[in-house]
Amino acid sequence: MSYSVFLVEDEVVVRESIRDSVPWAGSGFHLAGEAADGEMALPLIQDLKPDILITDIKMPFMDGLELARIVRRNLPWVKIIILSGHDEFSFAREAISLAVTDYLLKPLSAADLLATLRRVAGQIEAENAAREKIENLNRSLATGLQLMAERFLNDLATGLVPPGEALRRAGELGLALTARCYIVASLTPRVRPGGDASSQYAEYLKAVDLIGSLLAANLDVVRFSRSLRELILIFKGEEPGELERHCYAVCHSLKYEVERKTACALTARIGAAREGIQGIAESLAEAETAHRFAYIFGEDSVIGIEDARRVNFRGSQLLKLDPRGLAEGLRRGERADIPALLEGYLARLASEPADSFYRAFAAAELALTAARFVEELGGEADRVLPELGRLAEEARAGEGELRSCISQLLAAAFDFREARKRDKYGDLLLRARAYIDANFADPEISLNAVARQVSVSPSHFSTIFSQEAGRTFIAYLTETRIRRAMELLKTTALRSSEIAYRVGYKDPHYFSYIFKASAGCTPTEFRRRGSEP
Repeated sequence: MSYSVFLVEDEVVVRESIRDSVPWAGSGFHLAGEAADGEMALPLIQDLKPDILITDIKMPFMDGLELARIVRRNLPWVKIIILSGHDEFSFAREAISLAVTDYLLKPLSAADLLATLRRVAGQIEAENAAREKIENLNRSLATGLQLMAERFLNDLATGLVPPGEALRRAGELGLALTARCYIVASLTPRVRPGGDASSQYAEYLKAVDLIGSLLAANLDVVRFSRSLRELILIFKGEEPGELERHCYAVCHSLKYEVERKTACALTARIGAAREGIQGIAESLAEAETAHRFAYIFGEDSVIGIEDARRVNFRGSQLLKLDPRGLAEGLRRGERADIPALLEGYLARLASEPADSFYRAFAAAELALTAARFVEELGGEADRVLPELGRLAEEARAGEGELRSCISQLLAAAFDFREARKRDKYGDLLLRARAYIDANFADPEISLNAVARQVSVSPSHFSTIFSQEAGRTFIAYLTETRIRRAMELLKTTALRSSEIAYRVGYKDPHYFSYIFKASAGCTPTEFRRRGSEP
């Protein structure tokens, strides 16, 4: 390593002698700059930031001691070597008070200067080594505390820490967990196909770092890793409804930013808001339940426990019997995957005794899996899968007949799954629109009121309505009111203020403003245009 040196000396002969007589090349030092007095030197030193400053004491404008004082204050790591004549020991005492590194008497030889520079370099190296050791110790301590915190949070989230002990241990680890309510979200960044394993892992780490930076200033969220691929967020607050809205908003924002700035997609699974610190484990368990329905709502989506409940999920009734890979294929595959699923299933049959009894048993196993899958989605297996009734008969008839029947059954199951995806919010949206259409004239109608009517949280209802209706709740309500106002303007002689009250606006002036923003003209102008021939 080469250390940079800056020289300040007002005597030209001395300055040039030091500059030209010291063999800088190969010495481990280089002369970064020079100046004739402190005033000229200071801006150069602040710009170059040398490792070592060599300065004379007596100089015009700004002497060496004043320069040393400023450098010590602004650039405390710079080592300072003072040059002085034999009769300047009073200056030497002041230099010592400034904690200069060394003090040399003029005249001096190049060898003496190099020896001093090497001693100073050794001091710099020793300080750097000590600093690095302290930093390593601090990093080790921080890593140890982080590992302890993550272990504690994992235990807490799985219900292994008693409530009375949880807050005490959290305080010892510096974790701010005290709150009335908690809600847990589980995040899984998934790298999109493309690139080698190294670049994919780099993109995953980029997504994780981005999530960390976006949450850094959010004191109401505690984040930890549950596994290499899963991040857990614990949201805390005082009011369940507000906490739930905050959680959904943050998860949607994280999804947007991750998918915009990295090559990853993001899935978020969210439990319900729970009171008490023991509610963290309960909320995480609900988030895990919601994850089982990713195949309905899409792998890369924000899924809440209410979503799972709304599609009639009955986790406790799921059957254990399951053909190898078939259930997973139904959940995550596509219709085009049917030939591969069929071959995989029939390959299993080929590996077992080829008698009609075993084929009938395996066919029953498949029927149960397909029926369970359809009923998970809220369908009636007998209606959706008419092939179920003849599956056992075809199994006894032979492999060819069984192959055809299974293919038709899988196709029907996939078609029903896709239909449920398209229509998963259809009933909810119809009920919401019907309520708005019947109550738009009520000035007190609100998103919260409609959400209550359809049994969905306000934040989740807002997201669902915007996605499915193609406009926000407020935009739809405004369109409904303005459309009715137009009808009244065309068909009645009511004044604008009366029409405003009839369509849900308390303030006629605000109604006129909204009407003009929507229709491009005032209510009076709209009525006049309608009466023109």
